[in-house]
Amino acid sequence: NTWSSLAFALIGFLVLAQSAEDRRTPRNTPQNPLVSRRSFQLIYVSALMLVGFGSAFYHASLTFVGQFFDVFGMYLLGTFILAYNINRLRRLSDLEAILFYAASNVLLATLLLTVPALRRYLFAALLLVALTLEYVIRSRAAVRLDRRLILGAVAALVIAFGIWVLDITRVACWPRSLLQGHALWHLGGALSAWLIYLYYRSELIETVD
Repeated sequence: NTWSSLAFALIGFLVLAQSAEDRRTPRNTPQNPLVSRRSFQLIYVSALMLVGFGSAFYHASLTFVGQFFDVFGMYLLGTFILAYNINRLRRLSDLEAILFYAASNVLLATLLLTVPALRRYLFAALLLVALTLEYVIRSRAAVRLDRRLILGAVAALVIAFGIWVLDITRVACWPRSLLQGHALWHLGGALSAWLIYLYYRSELIETVD
């Protein structure tokens, strides 16, 4: 479980590498902030790194501090998707995006410390709001994206979450086995994070006369 958490950090390095490649070979998509704006790239990479190393620290230490960073990293990913979709509806400056991102996560961190039992429900609600905004954007804006990527991301997350539930309810739980359901949750979540990045990177905004 500790080592599988680092899959998120690996995805972070992949995002960094792809972002560097995009800067070397500019695409004709200046409207796509995930390609053209370094701030969004760095926010996403930072979130992935904290998820990876925070989760690894938690599973190695099994402490409340470790649990905080483990869950908080998930919030960072969810709030990134939320902030990014708000930016697609109404363009945010780098300062506005950073302030919104920081304020949202301060609130979530406070709730995580004061009401930790709500952590899974808050994460689910965060994803629901972000995906609702995604639906609104797709129905209103003249955009083209590779839908297969977001479907793959959702499928990977749903399957991984199902495995996680089987693990925490001990329906399929083998504490002494090298094969861990929770580790598969980490790998599925990391795959979903990579597909979400590729999905937003694929966005092309069409000009409507």
